[in-house]
Amino acid sequence: MIGSRLYKSAYAPRYLIPFYATLGFVAVALTGYVAFRYILMEVNRRKQTILDSKTQEEIEAERTDDTRYADRKWTFMYGL
Repeated sequence: MIGSRLYKSAYAPRYLIPFYATLGFVAVALTGYVAFRYILMEVNRRKQTILDSKTQEEIEAERTDDTRYADRKWTFMYGL
């Protein structure tokens, strides 16, 4: 949808400005992806240090506890 707005005939034949705009969008998306992945890796690392200090009984109690949901539990790890 944005392509029809960027690639106008006024930029023909090389379309450099629309190309660089598109390249910028891709670079911003890639930066966001890398940052989000790094954040999730750090969250998993913190949760793993918590898990390492707990006993097996405490881990099982946390898994079956209904007071916290999904990613709020320290037993929940993000799949990367």
